[in-house]
Amino acid sequence: MTAKPRRLALRSTAISIRATSELFLGFNKLPYNVPSTQVTTQTNTLPAAESTALIGQATERRIAWLTLLIGATAAVATLLTRRPLFAAGLTIGTILAWLNFRWLARGLDALVAQSTAQSGAEKPRVPITNYFFAVFRYTLIALAVCVIFKFLYVPLVSMILGLCALGAAAIAASVYELIAGPKH
Repeated sequence: MTAKPRRLALRSTAISIRATSELFLGFNKLPYNVPSTQVTTQTNTLPAAESTALIGQATERRIAWLTLLIGATAAVATLLTRRPLFAAGLTIGTILAWLNFRWLARGLDALVAQSTAQSGAEKPRVPITNYFFAVFRYTLIALAVCVIFKFLYVPLVSMILGLCALGAAAIAASVYELIAGPKH
């Protein structure tokens, strides 16, 4: 490596360190002598916030369909072992986990919309319905599990394992994101 590319690489690193310190730490004086330069780039991609939102939506969709796929696969495998009540419990738990995820996403979207609308307010208000639906979601799932367990004699363990399909889907989607990298 010649001296000129090495100096350019060091200067580039120093500029990025300086920009990071100005952005996150709020100071602009660093102990080394780096001239202040303004770097502008122009790309034909979406702005960072929109791109991040699109990636988040893709991940949400991936988690939703992976939840159903993992639960259905487990239920079919259990059905092949001739345990229909256990398979029914896995299916019920998976559907409840999927509904919980959809309701959670809807509630968070409403909360983000409210906070964005009130971004200039000194003390933003959160609608009481957001709290109600958060409690209602878990109450409804617990009630459904109790009723199904009591009246349909579906094993409780199978419904709990079905509810775990959401966790497995979230892990699978996260591993996919790590391996595939961001898609901008």
